[in-house]
Amino acid sequence: MPSQSGPDDIAEETAQLFGVPLDRFTATRNELVKELAASGRKGDAAALKTLKKPSVAVWTINQLARSHDDLMNDLLGARADLRSARSGTDTRAAVDRRKRAVSALLTVARDVLEESGHAATSQTLDGISRVLLTASDDETEERMRAGILEREPEAADFDGDLEGAFAETASSPADDRARAEAERLAGAAGEAERAARELRWQADRARDEAERAARLADSAEEKAERARAKADDALGRVSS
Repeated sequence: MPSQSGPDDIAEETAQLFGVPLDRFTATRNELVKELAASGRKGDAAALKTLKKPSVAVWTINQLARSHDDLMNDLLGARADLRSARSGTDTRAAVDRRKRAVSALLTVARDVLEESGHAATSQTLDGISRVLLTASDDETEERMRAGILEREPEAADFDGDLEGAFAETASSPADDRARAEAERLAGAAGEAERAARELRWQADRARDEAERAARLADSAEEKAERARAKADDALGRVSS
C-alpha cells in the first residue's frame, strides 16, 4: 500500500476513492490518476493507480467506518482490550465487548448492502465478520478506522490470543469440560446465526418478489378494466 505521509501524499484522494459506490471505484480511480498527473504529481498518480478495487465485504466495512464510526471505534477498542488482557476475566469482558460490537456492525452492514444494491448474502456477511474479527497491525487498523481498507488483512484471528490469556489462569478438568462445552455452544450459535441470516435474506427476497407480483397483478387488473370499458362502449354503439 502506498505511503500516506509527506508533502505530496494522496490521503485526500484515497479517502475520496474508497467512499464512492463500488461500481464506480475503477472509473473514479482513473479520473483521479489523470487529475494528479495533469497537476504534475506523477509519483502520486502512480501510487494511486496501484490501489485495487476492494471486495464487497471490505467495501462495506469502509462505509461502516464512515457512517458509524462510533461502532467501529468500539470494535477497535475491544480488540485493543483483548491484546492488553492479563486475566481470564479481562479477556472474557473484552470478548463480550467485541461480540456486541461485531453484532451491531453486522446489523448496519445489511442495510448498507441493500441500500447500495448489493445482496446481503451469508457469504458476504461472513466475509465482513471475518475482517472484523481478524487481528492486524496498527496501520491496517487505522485504515479500517478511516474507511480506506483495500483488502482483507492477512493475520491470525484473535482467538489465538485468547488461548494465551486463558492459559494464565489455573484450570481444572471441570473448567476444561466447561470451556469445551462453551466452545461447542459458541460454534453452534455461530452456525445458527449464519443460517438465520440466510433465511432472513431469502424471506426478504421472497417478500420483494411477492410485492412485485402484486404490482404486476394490479397493473393487469387495470388493463383488464380498461379493456372491458372499451368493449362495453363498443357494444353500446352497436346496440344503438
